[in-house]
Amino acid sequence: MGMRLAILTLAVLLVSCGPSADKPVAGSDDLKTYLPAEKELGLWKARGVPQEFRGDDLYIYMDGGAAIYREYGFRQLLVQDYADPYGRSLTLEVFEMDEADAAFGIYTFKVGSQGKRVDLGQEGSLEDYYLNFWEGRYLITLTGFDREVETTQRLLRVGQLVDSRINGPAAPPALVGLLPGRDLISSSVKYFRGPLGLFQSYPFTTTDAFGIKAGVKGDYSAGYSFYVIEYETPERSLERFAAVAKSLQEDPKFKNFRMAAKNTAFLEDRQGRCLGLRALRRWILIVLGPISAESAASLLDDYETDEE
Repeated sequence: MGMRLAILTLAVLLVSCGPSADKPVAGSDDLKTYLPAEKELGLWKARGVPQEFRGDDLYIYMDGGAAIYREYGFRQLLVQDYADPYGRSLTLEVFEMDEADAAFGIYTFKVGSQGKRVDLGQEGSLEDYYLNFWEGRYLITLTGFDREVETTQRLLRVGQLVDSRINGPAAPPALVGLLPGRDLISSSVKYFRGPLGLFQSYPFTTTDAFGIKAGVKGDYSAGYSFYVIEYETPERSLERFAAVAKSLQEDPKFKNFRMAAKNTAFLEDRQGRCLGLRALRRWILIVLGPISAESAASLLDDYETDEE
């Protein structure tokens, strides 16, 4: 099964079981208040009226891409196109999510590690002709469609105008602070709120064996990744660890599965990368990378020692 087909299959299964939300959630804002005024845009003008999408209407706008937004906690979206007299254009998307953690999560999902940090919102990234930033419970995406200097400057200007209208300071989820800090590549951090986000980072399993509600991943300069998946109780962590270990052991794309002490398992994927998993208090910890099982065990042991 290819990666894209597996993602779509998982998305269909999850969406079919999920709640419908065709109407805006109580407390949702009028997103049009965040649009720049015409006099602030110079030669650039709004093209057409803003489009608005709420709840499951998001599937009308982005079809297969909507499921991941719904997983993170999507409320509503406003889309406005702009153009100048010389044929350049850009699109502004204002996503309102359930809460700040959701906005941060979908931001980390969208941005790549090669983006240039920009001083917008809580954190912003400019990559090619895409500008993303998050502030409070909002994710702002601007798409420029070309790499001309004027278009890039206009992306940043519109971003600044929108940012000035949002008063929603927030910090990244506390779970992000549980990643080991040493040698962490800060631009690599991904925050998950469900199985689709986790699967996009690495296809552990096409089922929701983890039962994930919140998790975080970071890449490290030594070449491995570290995951922390959080559960309500230590008992739930152990229960999910057993389900995940069983699922991975039975999956033909993994080999050399073995259990170790301390609720720990090791195995290899088809690329020869080691996976080390451990249930520790309310978490499942995962080390993934081109390292030995001994190195993975050492990283897990070091983490456990630091958290005691």
